[in-house]
Amino acid sequence: MVDLAFADVEATLAAVHRIRPEKRVAFRARLKHLQREGWPLGANTGTGKRFSYSIDSLMQLALALELMQAGLSPRRIVAILKADWGETAVSLALARVTENVLIEWGLLGSEDLKEFFWCVHPEALAELARERKESAHESPVEILRPSQLAFHLSQAIEDAGFGGQNRTLVVGLRALTIAVDMSLLDILPTLDPEALPLLYFEELLQSPLSNRHSSTIQSLHRFIVGRR
Repeated sequence: MVDLAFADVEATLAAVHRIRPEKRVAFRARLKHLQREGWPLGANTGTGKRFSYSIDSLMQLALALELMQAGLSPRRIVAILKADWGETAVSLALARVTENVLIEWGLLGSEDLKEFFWCVHPEALAELARERKESAHESPVEILRPSQLAFHLSQAIEDAGFGGQNRTLVVGLRALTIAVDMSLLDILPTLDPEALPLLYFEELLQSPLSNRHSSTIQSLHRFIVGRR
């Protein structure tokens, strides 16, 4: 497990978002606000207690900042991410693995493995809106492959109706992971870039994932270790 200090995390994410030096204090305050809301998971330890950040913690904040860039409040951001972090974490793990390895492991369709799109309906005004009936299987976050994205966006707009969810935030998880890893390696050049995927898998296996998500990560972890 990678043990990151808050300063490492802040510097990495500041680089990803090109934060100006004179605005770093304000940027740190935004991250601390998320922490007070309980994000990343386990970070709100109370005054005087140091929280050890991991790669997973770093990626939790990276996704939170994508929602912050869209104008959502910290409270709304945390609610969205907590709703189904397991699915997002597994997709981030897949995004760290090359297309060829995923195909060998068993995910078919190389064109569909070039990117994993993280799609969420932001709804910054959700707390002010009337409640709407949601289907039992509905999730605030969907993970899509390239061939699914165009249909999803057109269908979302078609189904929204007037005043509905006619907006979707789309984030490329592979692109985001590369940006975060490159910035992290600039901050901590002693880290082995080839080891980061397995380190991330091992962190996830120690986290409270569902049985389904844990099985996926275990299977891919064993496969990658076995082919070395």
